[in-house]
Amino acid sequence: MINAGPVECDYFIPCLLINIVMDKFISPENLLLFRNTVNDLLLIPDADFEKLAGILKYKKYNKGELVLQEGKICRYFWFVCKGCLRIYSVENGVEKNVAFFFEKNIASDFISMRHAIPSNFFIEAMEDTVVLAAHKPDFTPVINFSKSLISLSANFFQNSYFKE
Repeated sequence: MINAGPVECDYFIPCLLINIVMDKFISPENLLLFRNTVNDLLLIPDADFEKLAGILKYKKYNKGELVLQEGKICRYFWFVCKGCLRIYSVENGVEKNVAFFFEKNIASDFISMRHAIPSNFFIEAMEDTVVLAAHKPDFTPVINFSKSLISLSANFFQNSYFKE
């Protein structure tokens, strides 16, 4: 059931009622941070944002905790609300940093996730870190839900990997 107009939802930001169940552990602040980050990439309709937000799960990692281990298939992307994630590889026993992801960044091994192949990287929490995680089987149909979400995905990859 979709309401015609905005209403206040449990998370204190305007939204439409669209039959989604939001993770109750996601704070209004973290959801708003995610919304503002999405808006920086592309303004999308509320209904599309709510579909996207409906698949997110709150997760907290302790400093030093591995989020992804080398050799495992990456099945998530993580939106960093607080803290820092580091992607690195180990070559001849030496850690080689690949990237750091801070607040408002999305971290993942997109090659591993896209092709369902073992990752060549570790992802580690550099400090106590709060993320909103999306599982690939959940977000794939959501991203394909509308043209605006497909465009959002394209804008994310363009800004992250092709911007000079």
